[in-house]
Amino acid sequence: MATFLYLDRNFQIFYWFLESTDAMKVIKTTLLILLLGGVFYPGPSQQAFAQMSKAEKKAWKKKKKATNPLAFKQVVEEQEEIQQKIKQTKQELELLRLQLGEKDNRLAQLREENQKLEQQRQEEVDATSRQGPNERGVFFRVQVGAYETIDLSSRITREADMKVESEGAIKKYTIGYFNDYWEADKFKKYLQSMGIKDAWIVAYRDGVRVDIKEALEGIL
Repeated sequence: MATFLYLDRNFQIFYWFLESTDAMKVIKTTLLILLLGGVFYPGPSQQAFAQMSKAEKKAWKKKKKATNPLAFKQVVEEQEEIQQKIKQTKQELELLRLQLGEKDNRLAQLREENQKLEQQRQEEVDATSRQGPNERGVFFRVQVGAYETIDLSSRITREADMKVESEGAIKKYTIGYFNDYWEADKFKKYLQSMGIKDAWIVAYRDGVRVDIKEALEGIL
């Protein structure tokens, strides 16, 4: 059945209320909002209404009186529903923005923690490299000089693997680290061939210098 609505002297609109799919209901509802929003709208805003001429005000009042109350009620309710959906969508959007901000903050926090861990790991690696080789047990170094008036400490670098040992006023300079005596002997001979004639092998046990014969007992 169709309901015939008289909108105005110059306007006639047919609106068919049919049982159909949800898509058709949406289309009909949309058409109703568009038509009634443009034709049945009860009147302009208060500010716009105040700027109208007397004739325009009179015409709008007539249109409002001619509006079907049920149709007007339906339009108002649908407009309120749309406004509620818009409000809900804005709230959901704001919630998503907050969640995104929290994730960004968490990501920045994780990056900072990762940088700290990487810095800590690098510091541990550097500390380990500064400790040098394990000086437990028996090992050998090659002494290249012992001086009382000459101080070479300022010229020693970690890359050169040279160490200085003080015994009273005398400073002894050693280089290299060998667990095998014969490897130390090869290095000693190499240094001698380079002009360091006073190079000789010294022995250590657990980091303490010991007599070479004592260190070689049980090894050779």
